[in-house]
Amino acid sequence: MAKHRLIQHYLEEEGMNWTEEFCQSLDLEYAKVDPEDGLFQHLQEMEWVLANPSWKEILPRIERSFEATRAAVRGYAIEHFRDEIITAGWERINFVIGGLPRTLALFPNIEYDLNILQSRNVEEFISQVEKYHARTT
Repeated sequence: MAKHRLIQHYLEEEGMNWTEEFCQSLDLEYAKVDPEDGLFQHLQEMEWVLANPSWKEILPRIERSFEATRAAVRGYAIEHFRDEIITAGWERINFVIGGLPRTLALFPNIEYDLNILQSRNVEEFISQVEKYHARTT
């Protein structure tokens, strides 16, 4: 979430959007291991992330994202529809439903309505997310 906020802040400051190739380079900068080069160090200095969080702080985030991001949507799908998932990544979840493949796109620039996470079955879940995309993009 901190990386998302950092990139979103930068894009707003520069008048850019998520589709720009520059976003990919920011994503790579964040992952640099050298603390002097990586963006994570800067996030620590800005107090957006904890340097050494305790397990008590980490475990709830492993189980569920509390933010209305694609991570929450992806986490819900994995938790509730694991048997129908072929792969899950940053940008999409690939399902197999009734023997047929189905791809659900996930967008980084959307604050998802967490009411979507009340879906009772995978078809309803996919439909709700796609309807939300149609209203917000």
